[in-house]
Amino acid sequence: REAWQAQDPERPYSRPFGPPSARERPGLHVSCLPFIRDHDVSVLVWDMLDHLPIGYDIPWAVHAVLFAY
Repeated sequence: REAWQAQDPERPYSRPFGPPSARERPGLHVSCLPFIRDHDVSVLVWDMLDHLPIGYDIPWAVHAVLFAY
């Protein structure tokens, strides 16, 4: 996260929604969800874990789906 922020100082990872320059952030992509389910991952601990953009019109997709698992 710190390396990404240093490389892209104009694109803060902590503000996912807002002007187009703030809509990119490192994190987990929705493509990791089958792995998390298949390996029965029980704990993920970090804040702002969703990669942006995700390619779907669902805010916080990874965050929301993890509740269902």
